Amino acid sequence: MSHIRVHNSLASFQELMSLEEGALCCSQGKHHPTFLVVLQVLTVLLGREHLQQMFSSSHLNIGDVIPPSLKSSEGVVKVLEERKLDFLYPIKRLQRDLTGLFSQGTSAVGVYKWIKSEVNSSLYKNPDFISTLTTWYVV
Repeated sequence: MSHIRVHNSLASFQELMSLEEGALCCSQGKHHPTFLVVLQVLTVLLGREHLQQMFSSSHLNIGDVIPPSLKSSEGVVKVLEERKLDFLYPIKRLQRDLTGLFSQGTSAVGVYKWIKSEVNSSLYKNPDFISTLTTWYVV
């Protein structure tokens, strides 16, 4: 099985297979966690930034490659964290962390300081970041 994972990773790396094609083989959680392992190997081969760019431009939904039982927002974040792939969905992690901050009664100033220290500044202009922040602040 690991031989197949490495082969798929290398094929993606060499651009013989797109991430979308690799994900298609694992849709609806079939062969879970094969696609996640492929992403882990690509992280090592390509680096986080390059893989993040590939993943973002692919418009893949990670929920399509994990089992239905893990498709909740919290389940997706947990699976990605376990595999050290949470950098692919920084907004999901942000949503979870903001929920924790607000449930603790953190003030707006405290949330601002947390964002400045914990959130990559490249997200500041991301529409999903702005939407998430305003949604959590209004709630």
